[in-house]
Amino acid sequence: MARILQGKSKQWQVGDSPIGSGDAGEVYSAACVDAPETAGVIKKPARVATGGTLQRQAKQIAQEAQALVRLDGLPQGKAHPPRLLDEAPAYTQGTANYFIVSESAPGEALDAMLSQTRQAGKPFPRRVIITVLDALFDLFARSHQAGVLWNDVKLDHIYWHNPTGSVTVIDWGNALFMDQPQPTARRMPPRWEDYRQFVETLGNFLQPAAPELYADLGWDEFTGADLDLPTVSILARRIAYQQEVIALKEMEYRALMNVVLSADPEMQGLEAIAEYQHVLETIGAPWPRTEVSGYSRDLLHNLARDGHRRDSLRTIALMFDLFGESLDLPWHILREIFRQADLVAHPDLGLLVNPILNQNWVQALWRLAAIASEGEDAPWWPLLVPVMRQKATGLVTLPPLEICQTAINWLGSHQPAGPSAALPGQLTQQQWRQKGAEFQENPIDYPLLEALAHEKALPRQMSVQVKTSYAAGKKAIREMLLAWVEMAWENIEPSIQFVLAWDPDRWALLRLAEEIRCFKDWLQRLYEGPASGIPMPDFLTVMLESQPQVDRVLGQPPWFLSLQQTLRQLSSGSHGKPPLEAVRNWCPWVLSYAPPAQPGQPESRQDAETAQTLTHFVRHLRAWSDVEAGLEFVLDQAPAFHPTCKKLFDGFHTALSLNFRPEPLLSLWKNPPHPALQEACQALAALIQWRAEVSSRSLACAEQSICQDSLMGWQVISHACERTRDWETAILPALVLIDDGLPVLENSAWQVDDPPLVEIIEKYGEMTRTWSQIYQSRVHPHWLETLKEAVDQTRSLFLAWRSAMEGQNDPVNRILYQGQLELIGRISSRLVRLSRHVHLAALGISKLGADNIPRTPRLQALNSLLNHLVIMEALLVQDDADRKMPGWQADMEKILATATSEARREVVLSLPADHPLSPWLADDLFL
Repeated sequence: MARILQGKSKQWQVGDSPIGSGDAGEVYSAACVDAPETAGVIKKPARVATGGTLQRQAKQIAQEAQALVRLDGLPQGKAHPPRLLDEAPAYTQGTANYFIVSESAPGEALDAMLSQTRQAGKPFPRRVIITVLDALFDLFARSHQAGVLWNDVKLDHIYWHNPTGSVTVIDWGNALFMDQPQPTARRMPPRWEDYRQFVETLGNFLQPAAPELYADLGWDEFTGADLDLPTVSILARRIAYQQEVIALKEMEYRALMNVVLSADPEMQGLEAIAEYQHVLETIGAPWPRTEVSGYSRDLLHNLARDGHRRDSLRTIALMFDLFGESLDLPWHILREIFRQADLVAHPDLGLLVNPILNQNWVQALWRLAAIASEGEDAPWWPLLVPVMRQKATGLVTLPPLEICQTAINWLGSHQPAGPSAALPGQLTQQQWRQKGAEFQENPIDYPLLEALAHEKALPRQMSVQVKTSYAAGKKAIREMLLAWVEMAWENIEPSIQFVLAWDPDRWALLRLAEEIRCFKDWLQRLYEGPASGIPMPDFLTVMLESQPQVDRVLGQPPWFLSLQQTLRQLSSGSHGKPPLEAVRNWCPWVLSYAPPAQPGQPESRQDAETAQTLTHFVRHLRAWSDVEAGLEFVLDQAPAFHPTCKKLFDGFHTALSLNFRPEPLLSLWKNPPHPALQEACQALAALIQWRAEVSSRSLACAEQSICQDSLMGWQVISHACERTRDWETAILPALVLIDDGLPVLENSAWQVDDPPLVEIIEKYGEMTRTWSQIYQSRVHPHWLETLKEAVDQTRSLFLAWRSAMEGQNDPVNRILYQGQLELIGRISSRLVRLSRHVHLAALGISKLGADNIPRTPRLQALNSLLNHLVIMEALLVQDDADRKMPGWQADMEKILATATSEARREVVLSLPADHPLSPWLADDLFL
């Protein structure tokens, strides 16, 4: 039972078991009784301590309390000792009842972190090491100023809190106070004792954990040395410099990762992210996990949709390299899917990936069942389906087939006479899956499961599972039938998919969904009526003969009976006239149907009224104003043409959508159903042709197809013509100029009435001018920083322009933008690559410029810098003849190939005067 201890100012509830123990006593968790949100740790003498040990521990704990009072958490410091929250009353000092309460240290101790990294086979994060080293120097300076020496530098006393990057140092029981007499046997003045322990303890830690850093800091120079102010200052400066290097590396690589994340997802981008993440993880820096996950999801969706299976598999592998097993379920499912050869080779793989990524498990199961139903063997079925089914339905019970098989087998083995006559002796998977495949049986009929749900001989646990499954299936089927009865077309297929999620082995449901889609198409054809010249009786006969028999499964609700009766009455003519409302619902064209006019036959009054009604509708369509009212007028005055007019109106809408398929509209604009609609059909044909030319990236042809004098009175056509000319004469030339790398606005023969593009071109020119300075002034940090700023600004401006284009409401402009997406994407990709390499080049040259650390040969670093410059030149200079970097790269390869310092000296001295790295190479460090 938890104890209550009374401190000087508060009461504390103490944990039952110690959370730590050592030479100075035991440590327990504690919470304030009156304010439970105030929590910490209690340190008190060990319960088993006796005599002198108890007094020594109590004295040591009191000494820690004195040190913590003087330090009071060092709120301004880089490392923090815990604050003292309370202590036992003064009369308990020196006894077993004495205790102190201090803040608990957030994070993990360095020794525990070292063990974890060794077990994981990963390097210890350099950012953590260097931050701790720098923080301890700051701590010593501040604590010594307060007159307190820590005197107990150990790895298990140093805590690192990764979310905040804070350092906490605990256990001040061995603290020394400078204003108190010190033992005379010490080998050095007391203020250097902390630094001596620091050098020994952290040196022993650095050698195995970060040997490169150990060498870079020259730690051997300080090990065993007599420390004084100059010596300690040298080590402090080296640590401070390494911290700046790591901070710069963290900033640069996070910026590089953000550059990739803000661009369109591509395989090369994810590979770069993995490279940058490895660097950030090695130094212990955080990275944008959520953004990387979203980027990878979009990339995998695009790759799978376009059939790039190898890159899709590579994306999944990279995600597991980045996140490990901490990835959520969709990625684990996808990894298993891409291990199955028949699934990877299936043409519908892309349709399966998207619902899994979106965790739409019902649709994912539907796609999986559709793939499985095409083959004879699916070894992956038991691996994938159970977990996906549980996610889709929330059911933990087995699928109905397995439940029925298990129950039948149990009854057969536990009843002498076997299963009852109403139950089969055995049940095969093939029987279950084929039931209802040809609608000879009803695929949503489950008499066996119902019988087992009422079987009293089953054991209780099995009976509960059967009844639970039966109730869930009954509810799902009822929802599906209700959607059919109510003609809720948007709910019917999802409800069928959910039934399949409940019973993934009833593959006849796939056929049922297909029949429902055929039935909807059949209803649409009936609503639109016969093509020109086809008699109504012939059309109705064909429709009756081709009607899908979906009612054999779903039944015949009242609306279905009304439909059948209407068709029979219209086709036979002997069962009376069908109700007007039914005709308007199913086939409104019948109301104005007339046999084709004979040559020379005069126009009837009804024909004239129809023509007037359609002309009124076309007027609305031409002005693109209140078209719905025009459609209502057609429905009231000429209902036979309402389906056609609505299809025409929808055609204009879909022609301005991104997912446009012209095929369903071909018959409409090639064969106008009425002379009054001919102009509207011509306008639609021009719009369709314009879409085709835009898709083929021929804006000149697109302008010719849409800018017709006869159609300029059409609002949609006029707007499309105007915007096409803008793109052809201004926007596209600007994009081509940028793509060609020749953005010199003042020399252009055209004018750009697009301020964002003008600014982009000017910035692009600034980039090229800055690059030319590198030729003239060699590689200098100033010019690289200037180029980096210009590249980042150009890229940000271009990204903003793209976002504005993609986010606008004008459908014509969106279509024109999408038509040039390949060119736009190429420019974006080039700017992303340019930004990536200029950042890496700037990072590399900043490291080379350091002169306050021990100098070591950096030929490989110079070669890496030159490689980045070569790539940048290829992106900025289009003409191979104008490029100089490849020749300079060949000179560098000669230097790297030399075997001796003397040979290297000769090669360096023979370099051309304009070699961009000659100042670096001429340094005696390389000679």
